[in-house]
Amino acid sequence: DRLNRFSISDKKDDAESLNEMLLFEQAETRYALALHTLTELRQLTRITKLPKVKNSILGVINVRGRIVSVYQINQQASIDIDLSKKRRFALIGHGKANHAAFMADEIIGTKWVSQNQIKQKPISLENQDYIIGLDSDGVVYLDIDKFIQSDIHHIA
Repeated sequence: DRLNRFSISDKKDDAESLNEMLLFEQAETRYALALHTLTELRQLTRITKLPKVKNSILGVINVRGRIVSVYQINQQASIDIDLSKKRRFALIGHGKANHAAFMADEIIGTKWVSQNQIKQKPISLENQDYIIGLDSDGVVYLDIDKFIQSDIHHIA
């Protein structure tokens, strides 16, 4: 299994606290979410677009009777959600108040990461509370709770 191969090869036996992160790519940028915040990973087959919503909301999907918003992280990126052109995935996670899905172009795998490996975010990203920081490979680490709670991600 591809995901297990990544997690086993990257796991360290340090005494420091490690978190297992799921790495994925969206619009040519690599992101990571704590694996324990995700409930499901599935191939996207249909997204229902909504009128008059924020740029960060691509639409909604039905997950076993629950309507879940699908987000793009970088609002400046132009994402084509025509699923007939390219296979895409939904990373479905749970925040304290809500469920949310992030669209992923590619699932890279899992990686064990310590807090020391995540560098402070640049000043240009300080107003984006949902970004925890970046690592030396340029992976952007996200906090799903803060992303969902952020004012810029609510339906207009």
